[in-house]
Amino acid sequence: PPSHGFFKEVDHLCIDVNEFLHQSEKKLGSLQSLRRKAFRQIQKIMTILPPKKSLVLAFDGPAPYAKLQRQRETRLQETGLLKSMLTPGTALMGSMEEFFTIQIAKQIGKMRDVTVFMSDSSKPGEGEIKLLNWVKSYVPRNSGDSVVLCGCDADILLQAVGRTVASNSTLVFQRSQKDRNAALFN
Repeated sequence: PPSHGFFKEVDHLCIDVNEFLHQSEKKLGSLQSLRRKAFRQIQKIMTILPPKKSLVLAFDGPAPYAKLQRQRETRLQETGLLKSMLTPGTALMGSMEEFFTIQIAKQIGKMRDVTVFMSDSSKPGEGEIKLLNWVKSYVPRNSGDSVVLCGCDADILLQAVGRTVASNSTLVFQRSQKDRNAALFN
């Protein structure tokens, strides 16, 4: 695997999938093109930062009541059927999760000794919170394991900085929505 200045190998690659779905939705007209584009982005990350021990994919689940109301107001103002359907519990989200499950299953042969965890949209919580909770639950403290949290918004960076994830090497891989540059934050 390529060296990124921080790790030569990544033990645990954790990806907030919804951020890539929302980015991919822009300027797309069909469900198939949305699926393909979002999964290609995730494949690119898996190529740049191949996981050695685990791959964690987290979809946003149902939000707390206060956030649900804010989301409804925002989505009523949005245009585009796909964007409004990227909501936990919709048929579109169910089909996206099924598509990702099938695509990851096809990749497993290339990922020796990697365990895949997926948190679907039926489980409550935002993707980045699910990722942080997974790290706290599954990555032993002081193990020396490297953890990369991957998402496209500032929330994941703030959550990683604001919470003690574990006493491990933890990085956030983030891509700017405007200029599409990638950055690693330690």
